[in-house]
Amino acid sequence: MEFIPDIIQKIPSTGDPHKALKLCLDVFMQKFNVRAIAIHAYEKESQGMYLLHAYPLLFGEQSIMDYEKTPAFFVARTLQPVHIPDIGQPGKYKLGHMSGIAGSISCYPLTVGKELVGVIYFNWSSREDVLSEHDRQFDTLLKLTTIIVHMLNLTFEDSETGLYNRSYFIRCIFNEILRSARNGHSLSLILLYMEDKGHIQAAGKLLKRKLRQTDHIGRVGPALLACLLPETDSIGSKVATERLKSYLKKEHLQNYTIRQITYPDDVISAEEMLQTLIEMEKEMTDE
Repeated sequence: MEFIPDIIQKIPSTGDPHKALKLCLDVFMQKFNVRAIAIHAYEKESQGMYLLHAYPLLFGEQSIMDYEKTPAFFVARTLQPVHIPDIGQPGKYKLGHMSGIAGSISCYPLTVGKELVGVIYFNWSSREDVLSEHDRQFDTLLKLTTIIVHMLNLTFEDSETGLYNRSYFIRCIFNEILRSARNGHSLSLILLYMEDKGHIQAAGKLLKRKLRQTDHIGRVGPALLACLLPETDSIGSKVATERLKSYLKKEHLQNYTIRQITYPDDVISAEEMLQTLIEMEKEMTDE
C-alpha cells in the first residue's frame, strides 16, 4: 500500500485535506476500474440530516429538492450500500442528477463510529466491477477517504482568504433560516463573483471591513464570495448591494458580477436557498 504514506502526509495539520482527498480519488481511479467518483458530505442536526455539499466529479444539474429519490439518500438513511449493475435500466432511484456516466454504480456510506459523515459514489467502467469483491487496499482507501471527509466537515476556514469555507457557509444558511423562521425575520444572500481570481483576497478583506459583525462571509467557489445578511429584507439587500458596488469601485476592484436573493420573498426554505445558490453560481461562472 505504497500510496498510504503519500495521503497521510497531506492530512492536516501538516497538509491540505482537499489535496489529500483528491489524491484518494485519483488512487481509486488508477488502481481500480473506476470511471468517476462523487462524494456527498453531511451535517447532522437535531432536525435531522441535510446534504452539506457534493464534490462535483460526477454530478451535473442536481436538484436538492429531488435528493430524497437518489441512491445517496437511501444509503444515508439506512447506512447500507446500493449497487446498480446497469444504470440504463429504469429503477426506483432517480439518477437524472448525474451526467456523463454509463455502466454501473455503487454507493457506500462513510461512517466514523456510528456517525455518518458522507456518502461516496463510484461509477464503474464495466458491469462486472460492481459485483466483484474488493481487496484490502480498497477498504483501506475507503477508510482514509472517510477520515479526510470528516476533517473537511469539521473545518470552517478557507485557507487562502480566512473567510468561511463553502461547507461551513452552507451550515450558516441552514442555521440562519431556522432562526429567521422562528423569529419571523428576513434573511438575504449576496453573491459576488470576481472574474479575476487574483482579486478574491482583496475583495474578501473589503467585505470583512464593510459588512456588519453579525453578517456571515464565505468563499463558496474559487472566485465566488457569499454574504449572508440576517434580519435583512429585499430592500435592505439592494441597499447593501449598491454600497458594496461603491466600495469595490473605490478599491479599483472591477470585472465582477453580483446577485442577491431574500428569504422568504424569493425562497421559502434552506434547501431552496442552497439550490438557488448552486444555480446562480453556474449562471455567474458561465457568463
